[in-house]
Order: sequence, then C-alpha cells, then structure tokens
Amino acid sequence: GRPLILFGHSRGNAPAMTVAARLGQRVLKIYLAASDAPVIGEPSPFQRLSERFKREGDLGLLEWFVSLNPGNRAMESLYTSVASGEMKIEDSKFGESMITLMRRQY
Repeated sequence: GRPLILFGHSRGNAPAMTVAARLGQRVLKIYLAASDAPVIGEPSPFQRLSERFKREGDLGLLEWFVSLNPGNRAMESLYTSVASGEMKIEDSKFGESMITLMRRQY
C-alpha cells in the first residue's frame, strides 16, 4: 500500500496510534494534537482523566472543561456559581447538557 501520514486529535490519538502500530512501515509520520502521547506501561491520558473525574465528580469535569476554554465568561461564571454552592449544574440547561455529554465521553 501507499505510505501514509496520520493525524490524531484529542481522543482520536489512541486510534491513530493503533492504526500506526498495525500498518508499521507504511506510516511515515504520526501527528498527535490536543493530548499527551501515550507512554508504554502507563495509563493513557484519557484513563487518567477518567479516573480524576470519578474522584472529583461533575465539578472536576466542569473545572477541567473551563480550563480548556479560557476567557469564556459564561462557562467561568457557571463554574464559580456551582463551586460556591450558589447553583447546581442542573439549574443551567447548557451546563446540564454539557456535563451529560462529557460524562459519556470520559
């Protein structure tokens, strides 16, 4: 087959690495973005995130997501209000739908 260059973004990094391992010499390069590269013998970056979110719950998930979106005042305000106990994530339709989706992914 033809030589390939692969690109993996975020959660797509693990599948890109798997494809590269299976195709061997056909893969000239693999570019990984928006995630740490896996290290042999250690938990994957997404496994570490998943374990963190299980420990910290929805507030940890929300805090992490806010950190990925600096300057987003709506998300920062939601996090601050939830962290202070002023409101629950479920009180915000946006917050509830975002956390529901993120629970499925992580």
